[in-house]
Parts: sequence; structure tokens; C-alpha cells
Amino acid sequence: MLNTLKRYSEHYDQKQGISLINDFLQLGHILEELQQLESKKAFNAMYALIERNLNDSIMIAERGKRISKLQKGQTQPKGTGHKSVNGLKKEIEAKEQRAKKP
Repeated sequence: MLNTLKRYSEHYDQKQGISLINDFLQLGHILEELQQLESKKAFNAMYALIERNLNDSIMIAERGKRISKLQKGQTQPKGTGHKSVNGLKKEIEAKEQRAKKP
């Protein structure tokens, strides 16, 4: 597990990580309270907003990284980045699978 963390340590921002954890804990409490209500509409709406926000944040971050690399001349133009959390997960899983192959 530590080896996995070491591979990604250069990309880690501790302050942002702690902030995100606190935000997710607060959102988790809100979702729990909404889930206990008789009407599930509020829960479903909040869940959808959180999911959409995550997808948008990932897409913006990926585009920002790509633009930064383009400005530095480190890469060539291509697509617009991940369209969803699932797209990012699939890419990470594919990289891990390639790394495991001898």
C-alpha cells in the first residue's frame, strides 16, 4: 500500500485533500439526513448534484492539466478529457493493468 502512495505522492496536495475529506463528510451527513425523509426527491436531487459537480470538477481539472502541458509544449492537442468519474476510473485501472504486466 505504501508503494502505491509513493508513486503518486508528487501529485498529492495535503491541504486540498483534507479540505475535500471534510467536504465529503459534511455531504455524507446531509445525504444521510435526506435519505431518512419520507420523500426521496430531495435525496435524489442532492445526490445528482454532487455527482454532476464531481464530474464537472474532474473534467475541468483534466482540461486544465492538458492546457498547462500544451502551453509548455509537452504534449500535442487531442480530445477534451474525461467525460465522467467512470472515464477517469477506467483510465486509472487500465494504467494499473499495464503496470502489472511483465
